[in-house]
Amino acid sequence: MKNACIRMNQAVCDYSAENKIRSMGTTAAVLAFAGNQVYGCNLGDSRIYQAEDSQFRRVSRDHVLGGSLFGKSPLTQYVGIPEESMALEPSIVKMEVHPGMRYLLCSDGLTDMLSDGEIADILTRELPVQETVELLLERALKRGGRDNATMVLCEIREPEKTWFHKNAGQDAKRDEGDENEKSNAGSGFEQTVAFDRVEDFEFTRKAVQRFRQVVSLEGFEDEDADVIFHYLYKEMELVSFGDHLKRYIYERAGLEEPFADVTQDIYRDIVIESFHETCTPKSMKPTSTKLTSLVNNWLTQASVKRETVFLLGFGLRMSADDVSDFLTRVLREQDFDFHNPEEVIYWYCYFKQYGYHKAEELKNRYSELEPDENYTEASKVFSGGLCLDSEEKLFQYLAYVKAGTDDPMSEKSQAFQEFCRLLNRAKEIIASMYQGDEEEKERGKVWKVSDISDSDVEKVICSGIPVNKMGNLKKMSASILAKHFSQKRFSRQRINSIMNHKFPVERFDLITLEFFIVSQEMQDDDPYSRYRHFLEEIQAILHKCGMSEIYIVNPYECFLLMCLLTDCPLAVFADIWEMSYEEM
Repeated sequence: MKNACIRMNQAVCDYSAENKIRSMGTTAAVLAFAGNQVYGCNLGDSRIYQAEDSQFRRVSRDHVLGGSLFGKSPLTQYVGIPEESMALEPSIVKMEVHPGMRYLLCSDGLTDMLSDGEIADILTRELPVQETVELLLERALKRGGRDNATMVLCEIREPEKTWFHKNAGQDAKRDEGDENEKSNAGSGFEQTVAFDRVEDFEFTRKAVQRFRQVVSLEGFEDEDADVIFHYLYKEMELVSFGDHLKRYIYERAGLEEPFADVTQDIYRDIVIESFHETCTPKSMKPTSTKLTSLVNNWLTQASVKRETVFLLGFGLRMSADDVSDFLTRVLREQDFDFHNPEEVIYWYCYFKQYGYHKAEELKNRYSELEPDENYTEASKVFSGGLCLDSEEKLFQYLAYVKAGTDDPMSEKSQAFQEFCRLLNRAKEIIASMYQGDEEEKERGKVWKVSDISDSDVEKVICSGIPVNKMGNLKKMSASILAKHFSQKRFSRQRINSIMNHKFPVERFDLITLEFFIVSQEMQDDDPYSRYRHFLEEIQAILHKCGMSEIYIVNPYECFLLMCLLTDCPLAVFADIWEMSYEEM
């Protein structure tokens, strides 16, 4: 579909040049059907919506500058972009097709007049296709109809069953059992690697595809540590936060000079001016750091904390989609966490284009909110079937979240309880390993779980990381994977701080412990069975703790998944850590 977009774009550019038209462009929204799947593609602000029964969602992404910070919001992508000016990056999604589904393709002449909620109300009614389109057009015209409203509505219908189709269906059922056995190949494998809305992001799909390619290499089993290390160090696609931020500002501000000629000072001044205009504090927790130096750091850093992205969202009046892009593509973390009340409030404010102070007001209201565990629409929110587009809906959902929210630093925290359970199981495994060594050497010591210290846990799990007797890194340079991994270590100090409620439990801690447990408990099992078991277990743990599922774009999590597909996961894990350090 991208190639088709490139050809369309070139045709418009050629026509413009031939007819000496200075500026010419259009938007595009396209559907391409292939069996039981459909691909959606858009450039600009023409949209694609999907509806099935009462479920409704927007599947396209608007390529426009959020808010009015820099004057009229221009398009950041469209058909007619000269190749030398900007790379064409259409948004592409893959979806399943079911009878009864409807897809609406429409121009901004409709969406400028009607909200998503109003469109959803009409599109999900049990009306014929023609009547649905006429009603949408009628509503848009009544609102003023300031622009042309172009619409295409398609409805998926059950195909007529001929004798051939009926018999083919029977044949397919007979073959189904054989195909289920081939779970290590084809789409079955991809489904088990489908993490965090994989269908919504082209770069996520690419990560999945590259993951599959790497673990399928002929030399993977024999040289798995080298293969994985090479992939992490050389081939993993990295997006620098500073570079992405510059590109974002360049497009938002509509700068005319070539991108390469714009100095950092210009970007810095734009950000500072924007923060002043939006009355956004320089930090969520204001410090003595001057805003100028803070912005200079943002423009040069490879990565930043998650909180920094949320801050920039307010300071630059980003849309919710813009913030999502920074979180998933650049930080390579999960999207907005709808189990986290603060992030839900932030999302709502970006969606509504409210400022930082509105977010603070809503957070204060949340603190006084009465919990409501009986809210029944939560699953629709998680699935995208219900948009929190009003304060009433927002606080109904937040009351539900509050009912299940606890202090992450407390002993009652679900994450803390899971951490303790996993840590105890890890100590049982280590005690058994030590006992085996004792028996092999014919010594009489009996190892119990109580004998296993935090230092023992660190030593066994992180054996490839060079530390001294105090548990500190030896005098060595940083890991050359530093730009890929956060510099957290599963150290004795970290374990102690969590157990003493100085640090909250993070997904890193849970994932690392579960990786160790599964790699040891299933060390003699088939790698793919081990891999699938780990995914089932850790997804359930993360869900229980209100955390997002495993995310393949995150380098550390991708690293562990690759290790699990080797014959000796823990040994490969240690080898790669060891390879990543160099003596000074």
